[in-house]
Amino acid sequence: MQEITFDGLLDTIDALPVERQKDLVDVLQQRLKEYRREEIARNAIEAEALFDAGRLAVGTVDDFLAEFESEIA
Repeated sequence: MQEITFDGLLDTIDALPVERQKDLVDVLQQRLKEYRREEIARNAIEAEALFDAGRLAVGTVDDFLAEFESEIA
């Protein structure tokens, strides 16, 4: 299989009709949304596991800021 360079990919996209380029943008946007949803779901599962294990700090925003400020001081 031949390796496709980023510049080569851009050249190929430039050769497409504008409507196909728009279709490509739509597909890429949908894929990026799905990747982000999957990332959020993984983060939620990880946070829930940490919480269940008692390894997730719970507090208010003020608690967080106070701890943050003490660590950077």
